[in-house]
Amino acid sequence: MKNNQLSVLIVDDQPLIVELASKAFEKKGYAVETANSGASALDILKTHVPDMALVDIVMPGMNGMELLANIKQSARTQTIEVYMFSSYSDEQNVAESKRLGAVEFISKQGLSLQSLLKRIDGISLSLLNR
Repeated sequence: MKNNQLSVLIVDDQPLIVELASKAFEKKGYAVETANSGASALDILKTHVPDMALVDIVMPGMNGMELLANIKQSARTQTIEVYMFSSYSDEQNVAESKRLGAVEFISKQGLSLQSLLKRIDGISLSLLNR
């Protein structure tokens, strides 16, 4: 963390989702980095370990579950709080993300900037209290 500023890595292949999430986190004072694939996220993680990551499940190449597994298997990155973020919020995806070490599963369905900002407030409290 720089200057006690919380940081987030947003990983999603949909530019509009990345833009919405980035604006929401920036509005709450986070340092934001983005990646449009699991592979590019791993490249970022070689040089920067954020406080948290918001990871989509369905992406070309490495999917979000594979990225989550990579993050949690590395001693360097295993402390990152990973929140899975997807339109596919069926019980199987939710259970698998929890099994692999995700903190929470956030559904994109019906998500608005306001509802994301409220979620970020809760996430921020969790990060600051750890």
